[in-house]
Amino acid sequence: MTSELPLLGWWKMDEGNGKIIGDSSENEIQGAITGPLNWDTGPFADSSAIKFEGQSYISFVYKHDQKSKLKPYIPTTNLSFSLWFSTNSQSGGLCVVTNGNRSGYDRHIWLRNGCLNFNCWSEVNFSGKTKVNDNSWHNVIYVINENVGLRCYVDGELYAENAKKASNFDWATTWHIGTGFKGRDSNNSCNFTGKIGNPILFNCALDENQVREIASGNIYNY
Repeated sequence: MTSELPLLGWWKMDEGNGKIIGDSSENEIQGAITGPLNWDTGPFADSSAIKFEGQSYISFVYKHDQKSKLKPYIPTTNLSFSLWFSTNSQSGGLCVVTNGNRSGYDRHIWLRNGCLNFNCWSEVNFSGKTKVNDNSWHNVIYVINENVGLRCYVDGELYAENAKKASNFDWATTWHIGTGFKGRDSNNSCNFTGKIGNPILFNCALDENQVREIASGNIYNY
């Protein structure tokens, strides 16, 4: 199923070494590693993940932004982010969208007191109430839909939502994982400590059935 959906990037993190994360989508957006990190076991059988120690992050850079109308770019709506994570930390940034030089931050996911928090520019911040820092693998999917707004899911179930239907950040070029650069909630959205696996950007707003299938872990072709 994953390969049948429109992808902006799919990073299996199965290199095992080096400073580059390969993209399994046709866009070939490689991830550049900043700082020290290690490969580890992933959320599925025969899958891999990256272990972050709070000193590193990975950047996926697109050559264009939405304003340019040149593809591929990170759209402001009808977009979904999915990744798997495992941590016992109370805080830390899982991912964030920037314009490369980090003068702007958007579509941010981070931990505060063990619960997931979410952002959409401009200044829409919302959170869930269930702690997810239990060292188990969890899937988080952030969906922004031009018709129904923001829906954020954990392990296939709705976790938090907001009525905002599009970001105003149409000059974004880069998705970072393993950090929030303290762009929002600076005491909590710093670099991440824990494991992240199988990050995917979908060029569509996933529906609830698709979210549940992805969270089941049975649809990935390794």
